[in-house]
Amino acid sequence: MSVRYAKLEDLKATAKINVDGWKAAYKGIITDDYLSLLNYETVLKRIEDRFGNGLFFVYENKAEEILGYCWCGERKDVADEGFGEYDCELYAIYVRPDCISQGIGKELFRFAIKELKATGNSKMILWCLEDNAPSIEFYIKMGGKLLGTKEHTISGKLYNESGFGYELG
Repeated sequence: MSVRYAKLEDLKATAKINVDGWKAAYKGIITDDYLSLLNYETVLKRIEDRFGNGLFFVYENKAEEILGYCWCGERKDVADEGFGEYDCELYAIYVRPDCISQGIGKELFRFAIKELKATGNSKMILWCLEDNAPSIEFYIKMGGKLLGTKEHTISGKLYNESGFGYELG
C-alpha cells in the first residue's frame, strides 16, 4: 500500500471515489436532488480538466487498486477569503467509503503536507462543509487550527464552510 502521484489512467477510479464519497458524506447535509445528479462521467470530466493543475496523489493497495486520492496546490480565491499568509491549499481528499477509518486519509494528508513543503510552501489552508462532522474531526486530529468560516453555494443553496490552517514546519 502506498501513496504516489496520480497518472491519467487513475482518474476514472478517482471520479468514482469522489461521487461515492459525496453521496455517503453529504447525505442529509446537501440536498438529495443535487446528490442524485452526481455521476461518474461528469465528475471524471471535471477531474480531467483540473489534472496537471496542482499536485494530485492516489493511495493504492497491493493489488494496485485506488482507494483514495488527494489534490492540493496554490491557494484559490485568496482575496475573497482572507488568511493571506496561507500559501497553499488542500482542495480535495477522498477515501472510498468502504475504506474509511483505515488510515488512508492520514497517509494522503501527510503525503500532501510533505510534497507541499518540498515545493516551498509553509502554510496550508483547507475548507470543509461545517455540517460534515466526521471530516471536521479528522482535520482537527491532523492538527488543523480553525481559522473561520465562509459561505459556499452548491446548486443555488448556501452552506457554511469551516477553514482550517496548518503550519507545514
